[in-house]
Amino acid sequence: MTIENLLFIYDSDLKKRNWSDWVISHIMFSPPVHRYSGRAKILSDQFIFKGYDKQKNKNDEIILYRHLITQLYLGYDKTYSHFQVLFNSGL
Repeated sequence: MTIENLLFIYDSDLKKRNWSDWVISHIMFSPPVHRYSGRAKILSDQFIFKGYDKQKNKNDEIILYRHLITQLYLGYDKTYSHFQVLFNSGL
Protein backbone atom coordinates (compact mmCIF):
# COMPACT_ATOMS: atom_id res chain seq x y z
CA MET A 1 0.00 0.00 0.00
CA THR A 2 1.30 3.46 -0.90
CA ILE A 3 0.22 6.74 0.70
CA GLU A 4 0.70 9.80 -1.52
CA ASN A 5 0.98 13.43 -0.38
CA LEU A 6 1.98 12.49 3.15
CA LEU A 7 2.95 15.20 5.65
CA PHE A 8 4.47 14.27 8.98
CA ILE A 9 6.52 15.56 11.85
CA TYR A 10 8.16 13.94 14.87
CA ASP A 11 6.96 15.00 18.31
CA SER A 12 10.46 16.33 19.06
CA ASP A 13 10.16 18.67 16.04
CA LEU A 14 6.73 19.85 17.21
CA LYS A 15 8.24 20.89 20.53
CA LYS A 16 10.75 23.10 18.68
CA ARG A 17 8.23 25.11 16.67
CA ASN A 18 7.85 28.80 17.44
CA TRP A 19 4.92 31.19 17.58
CA SER A 20 5.08 32.08 13.87
CA ASP A 21 5.01 28.36 12.95
CA TRP A 22 1.83 28.02 15.00
CA VAL A 23 0.17 31.04 13.35
CA ILE A 24 1.12 29.97 9.81
CA SER A 25 -0.13 26.42 10.37
CA HIS A 26 -3.53 27.70 11.54
CA ILE A 27 -4.15 30.13 8.65
CA MET A 28 -6.81 28.85 6.31
CA PHE A 29 -5.59 26.95 3.26
CA SER A 30 -2.10 26.41 4.65
CA PRO A 31 -0.97 22.82 5.21
CA PRO A 32 -0.55 21.48 8.74
CA VAL A 33 2.83 22.01 10.36
CA HIS A 34 5.18 19.34 9.06
CA ARG A 35 8.84 18.58 8.55
CA TYR A 36 8.56 15.91 5.87
CA SER A 37 6.44 15.74 2.72
CA GLY A 38 6.37 12.85 0.30
CA ARG A 39 5.01 9.34 -0.01
CA ALA A 40 5.12 6.23 2.11
CA LYS A 41 4.99 2.57 1.29
CA ILE A 42 3.60 0.26 3.93
CA LEU A 43 4.93 -3.28 3.71
CA SER A 44 4.35 -6.23 6.02
CA ASP A 45 7.58 -5.61 7.94
CA GLN A 46 8.38 -1.91 7.40
CA PHE A 47 7.18 1.60 6.65
CA ILE A 48 9.30 3.35 3.99
CA PHE A 49 9.02 7.12 3.59
CA LYS A 50 10.58 8.88 0.61
CA GLY A 51 10.30 12.62 0.31
CA TYR A 52 11.60 16.03 1.24
CA ASP A 53 12.96 17.09 4.64
CA LYS A 54 12.33 20.84 5.08
CA GLN A 55 14.75 21.11 8.01
CA LYS A 56 17.70 19.59 6.11
CA ASN A 57 16.54 21.06 2.78
CA LYS A 58 17.04 17.78 0.93
CA ASN A 59 15.33 14.59 -0.18
CA ASP A 60 15.39 11.84 2.40
CA GLU A 61 14.37 8.23 2.99
CA ILE A 62 13.25 6.95 6.37
CA ILE A 63 12.68 3.27 7.10
CA LEU A 64 10.76 2.26 10.20
CA TYR A 65 10.74 -1.45 10.96
CA ARG A 66 7.50 -2.94 12.25
CA HIS A 67 9.06 -4.64 15.26
CA LEU A 68 10.37 -1.25 16.47
CA ILE A 69 7.01 0.55 16.27
CA THR A 70 5.41 0.53 19.71
CA GLN A 71 2.49 2.88 19.08
CA LEU A 72 0.64 4.35 16.13
CA TYR A 73 -2.01 7.04 16.39
CA LEU A 74 -4.47 8.15 13.74
CA GLY A 75 -6.87 10.89 14.71
CA TYR A 76 -7.09 14.43 15.98
CA ASP A 77 -5.21 16.02 18.83
CA LYS A 78 -5.08 19.32 20.71
CA THR A 79 -3.11 20.96 17.88
CA TYR A 80 -5.54 20.30 15.01
CA SER A 81 -9.24 19.80 15.52
CA HIS A 82 -11.52 17.80 13.24
CA PHE A 83 -13.11 21.10 12.10
CA GLN A 84 -9.73 22.63 11.06
CA VAL A 85 -8.78 19.59 9.03
CA LEU A 86 -12.13 19.46 7.23
CA PHE A 87 -12.14 23.21 6.62
CA ASN A 88 -8.55 23.38 5.33
CA SER A 89 -9.03 20.34 3.09
CA GLY A 90 -12.12 21.86 1.45
CA LEU A 91 -14.48 19.06 2.53
